[in-house]
Amino acid sequence: MSWCSWLTKFSWQTCWKADSWKSTPDRFSIQELIDEVVPEVLPVIKRKGLQLLINNALAANEQRYGDRDALRRTLLLLIQYSVTTTQIGKITLEVSKDDSADDRLTFRIIDTGNGVSANEIDNMHFPFLNDTQADLYGKANALTFWLCDRLTRKLGGQMNIKARESLGTRYSLHLKMPASEEESDSGEHLLDDVVVLLDITANEVRKIVVRQLESWGASCITPDERLTSQEYDLFLTDNPSNLTASGLLLSDDEVGIRKIGPGQLCVNFNISTAMQEAILQLIEQQLAEENVQPSPPGSGSNAELHASGYYALFADTVPDDVKRLYTELATSDLAALAQTAHRLKGAFAMLNLIPGKQLCETLEHLIREKDAQSIEKYISDIDVYVKSLL
Repeated sequence: MSWCSWLTKFSWQTCWKADSWKSTPDRFSIQELIDEVVPEVLPVIKRKGLQLLINNALAANEQRYGDRDALRRTLLLLIQYSVTTTQIGKITLEVSKDDSADDRLTFRIIDTGNGVSANEIDNMHFPFLNDTQADLYGKANALTFWLCDRLTRKLGGQMNIKARESLGTRYSLHLKMPASEEESDSGEHLLDDVVVLLDITANEVRKIVVRQLESWGASCITPDERLTSQEYDLFLTDNPSNLTASGLLLSDDEVGIRKIGPGQLCVNFNISTAMQEAILQLIEQQLAEENVQPSPPGSGSNAELHASGYYALFADTVPDDVKRLYTELATSDLAALAQTAHRLKGAFAMLNLIPGKQLCETLEHLIREKDAQSIEKYISDIDVYVKSLL
């Protein structure tokens, strides 16, 4: 369905009844929502040769309470309008805590387009009152601002639009979204003790990637900061000519992850889940290549774990996470359950324990499907597998 037809269908069925809109607030991850939005807007952004940048300053595991669907629709509609009015340059989505209060978030969509006119902004209060801009692919919908304003109000916030002719437009959403009271930081991170060498030309991209990696526990260094013969675990760059060995090529228009050579992956740095998966794949492959010694007859995962030198760390952390799976299942906390399963998958991948990684991948899928019976079975399977290694 095209953007225009989708908007028309949604608007006529719901927006004129906005006063009876039933808000469905729930606890959700802002980053996971963004990871859904990016692939949806990529086709129209790539079609015009624009660049998309996502700068989410919230903590990696931070969850908020609010109407997820209303926020998602608002972001999609505003980004589409922004694409229509932008002929060259970039569109940036920024997310941050509001300076005024911790329970308020600010979402900003900033483009380098023509700048919407004052008449267009008036459509926020009187839909279809004034004409809108158009590009080769269609016309900006005159209902967008009015609808987004109503949705924003339903989210307990307000929307502001500021524009300068030929310089661009800034759409600001100030929303009330309290942090989840159930949220907790265990202090464990996916990339603890991992050193990443970054050779990134674009300053904005480098800041985004460093923030991501550090939020996952990694230490980042640049070629200028690197000491002579200093070792590193991963190499990331945005320049294809610099990727001469194993590493990740960072892109803003890749759909997800794409293999481009032996030990080399191209990944969209705007999609957090894709970045994590690409990094885990690379680490898993590097560990497999380092394991050049043939295994003695009868050896298996248990022997590999002991030989890796990480047995003590495994024994201290992984069983606790397995217990956490049971607890989160008992309380039906699927969001926390998904985070724990993802962390376990990362631990198994880094230790090259493929059966455990595969069990966690299946568990993640079942959590998304909300299949409680199968979730319980796979948690039990993971428990049995972990106990077999101890």
